[in-house]
Amino acid sequence: MATKADLEAEVKRLRAELEAQKAPAPEPEADVSNTGLEEETEDFDWERDLSDVMTALEELPQKQPIMLALGALAVGYLLGRAR
Repeated sequence: MATKADLEAEVKRLRAELEAQKAPAPEPEADVSNTGLEEETEDFDWERDLSDVMTALEELPQKQPIMLALGALAVGYLLGRAR
């Protein structure tokens, strides 16, 4: 069985370890150079996302025909109410 002194030493060690973890880590220096890669990446992601949406819309009639019919009904209802 651990003695009181052992337990107090363990608590002291754990508190020091916790304080060391709480210390703020140094922030990495920001790279301010503009390489133009960010713009190309954004365009590529946008194109890929659009392609994913178009693929999902093309597969909708085969995978979920009832959802397609309900969606068409909802769009028709909203267009009819808009006039």
